[in-house]
Amino acid sequence: MTENDVIEGSNQSEVYETTLGDDTINSRGGDDTIMGGDGDDVVNSGRGSDRIEGGADQDLLRGGQGNDFIYGGDGLDRMIGGSDNDLLHGGDDKDVMYGGSGNDDVVGQDGNDRLFGGDGGDHMNGGKGNDVLAGGIGAGDIFYFYLNDGSDRILDFETGLDRIRFVGTGLEFDDLDISGRGTDTVIRYGDSRIVLKDVDVDDIMPEDFGF
Repeated sequence: MTENDVIEGSNQSEVYETTLGDDTINSRGGDDTIMGGDGDDVVNSGRGSDRIEGGADQDLLRGGQGNDFIYGGDGLDRMIGGSDNDLLHGGDDKDVMYGGSGNDDVVGQDGNDRLFGGDGGDHMNGGKGNDVLAGGIGAGDIFYFYLNDGSDRILDFETGLDRIRFVGTGLEFDDLDISGRGTDTVIRYGDSRIVLKDVDVDDIMPEDFGF
């Protein structure tokens, strides 16, 4: 397919693949595999647990119902998980991801990304770059950080409920440089930092972290 195509799916489990052009794929039901290719594509998956890969350029990828895997690929992509427990994985550019309802895994990878978990207990990892993260409403979100992750900002961290987990860093709580800045808390580790918006530094406890 090389034109700007509109593809309507069925209620069966199918494989959709495009090449060039700004395409729209409406997959409807079934556990589908959708590969977008080049162009600014729009994917609307329906019922079923789908695998969606955006390919190159700026794509809009919507998961719908089911436990979906959505990979943005190259380009400035927007990914929306929808209902159920989804895995959203960005590429090397500036991506925007919305987990939606359910317990989602939202991973930014490289680039200055914006990650929103939505309802549920979500796992959030901005990756490298200066990222903005918000876990959303739910039963405790976990934010994952590695060395050299950049300067990140969490918009809705709740002490005693959410958790920050450092992976593969060799750090302990006493290694963190934690200070207040206005109404925010700033956590510095190595060459990276995390800003907790509107969190009082006096409310921070060791139990808010995992190592």
